[in-house]
Amino acid sequence: MTGDDANRADLPPPPAVDAPLPEAIARELLAFSPGTSPLVVMAPGGARNPARTDNLRRWPVARYAELARRLHGEGNAIAIVGDAGDAWVRPAFASLPVLDLIGRTDLPSLVALFRRCAIAVAHDSGPLHLARLAGAPVVALFGPTLPR
Repeated sequence: MTGDDANRADLPPPPAVDAPLPEAIARELLAFSPGTSPLVVMAPGGARNPARTDNLRRWPVARYAELARRLHGEGNAIAIVGDAGDAWVRPAFASLPVLDLIGRTDLPSLVALFRRCAIAVAHDSGPLHLARLAGAPVVALFGPTLPR
């Protein structure tokens, strides 16, 4: 215990995690974004808990898509990630030039991908915490939680 509340306490850095990006994904990433565009990794699905269907706590997938459109317009490369159960987000990105890695990464390769990105965008879900573990800059989207 530090004696300070969590808002003022110095927190230790996350442990270093060094995981390789699978060669096939690394090649696809290089072809998609040959190093000239910052990579933004978004996790618009996620959450295997009541937050998954809680529209109050989830940032709408349409807003992720609009953010992807704007960021791409500013010269960023966009990748979307999630597990196979997150395939439901794909239609929102269908008209956008995104690298779809949904269902194609395991936990170590997701950490490796986050280590390569300029920024990660996610709501309160596992990918958000993995991005933090990877040391990626994050935009963490949190909605309100009912006290009950």
